[in-house]
Amino acid sequence: MGFLTDTIAKVYQKTNEPSVDAKYGDDEIIQLIEEAWAAELPSLWANADNPTTIRWEFTVAPGTEHYALPPYVGEVIQIAEMDANKNIVSLLRPRSRWNPAGPGYEINGNTMSFVPLPSAGATYTMNFLPSGEIRLCEGFLTNDSTATALVLGEPSKGTRDGRVSNAYAGYLCRLTADDGRIEERNVLSSSFDGTDHVVNVGIPFGIDVTIDTTYEMIPISGISLRNLVAIAAAIAILQNEGLQSKEMAQVRAHRVEKDALLLRYSNMDSVVGQHFRGDTSDNPRLGTGLLGSMLEPY
Repeated sequence: MGFLTDTIAKVYQKTNEPSVDAKYGDDEIIQLIEEAWAAELPSLWANADNPTTIRWEFTVAPGTEHYALPPYVGEVIQIAEMDANKNIVSLLRPRSRWNPAGPGYEINGNTMSFVPLPSAGATYTMNFLPSGEIRLCEGFLTNDSTATALVLGEPSKGTRDGRVSNAYAGYLCRLTADDGRIEERNVLSSSFDGTDHVVNVGIPFGIDVTIDTTYEMIPISGISLRNLVAIAAAIAILQNEGLQSKEMAQVRAHRVEKDALLLRYSNMDSVVGQHFRGDTSDNPRLGTGLLGSMLEPY
């Protein structure tokens, strides 16, 4: 069973709603799941010491001020220029908007603006927390797909994101072969020309990418958060139906599930252990070892 199909089934189960001749169809359930994800993920990351971060590369041109960010960008953690061997050359540090030299960069909505303008071209790697804004879909690949560039066919469940540039950057692309093998890859970039949705991954898929291969576009950490968002979607349905006793049972289940996830994310390994929020570019108490001394001049 695929990720999206399984999550929908969990919502039916928690609302005691039959999947056959159900009052709420799959499209309505998917919409509730997407809304729940947008609400749950930011609140979870805000209380987690070591949330899951995503990397995305972009290139700036001399004298060009504005750059569009992927919709999935929620909070920027670090922006660094790296060489061919992925050594950090410099860190792009934000400054106060009152600084006479300008703030360095600003983020307004999905636009990143350089103030002052870049004096030279460079490629930066951004680490960010996902926003939770998602568009789930499942379908079959087309014959134009390759191991690193996948062309998404018309979804059998959900809706593809129609935004032209990098709508799926930061997502997880999950492929299921007709023999049941499953592989997952992080999406580096995506594009839509009005006809084809193409997602690009960094690690080639090992299974065949044919018209018999099922794709799913799901969020990073999707599997671990699946039960939480299913409960949240179920609560929305039970509220709408006025089933208060069932609603309260799912509210209690939601609290238990979220507490368990917070405990998990507070103990995941990271460079600074359980002090994620203190690991900032202006905190001299962290990163002061060998690596910190290497980066200090920038």
